[in-house]
Amino acid sequence: LTGTKYMCREGGCGACVVQAVVKEIGSGEKKTVAVNACLVPVFSCDGWDITTIEGLGNHREGYDVLQNRMVGFSGTQCGYCTPGMIMNMHA
Repeated sequence: LTGTKYMCREGGCGACVVQAVVKEIGSGEKKTVAVNACLVPVFSCDGWDITTIEGLGNHREGYDVLQNRMVGFSGTQCGYCTPGMIMNMHA
């Protein structure tokens, strides 16, 4: 999967954003959040439900409404950081 980019390791560019469903520590409630994948240690993801841009939509199964709108309204420039922007909006 190439949609999620591994870039700055500082959380600044947003090209690595994915959606995660995590349990709150105190209450155990599930919460959907956008996380910068380049800042999250893989061992802390145990039990998380993670969705990347490919899981949101793709050319085989169809694109999500956010993906279609981004393209339809010319919301990209080079497109490199577009997956991260879409995942941030979705989460």
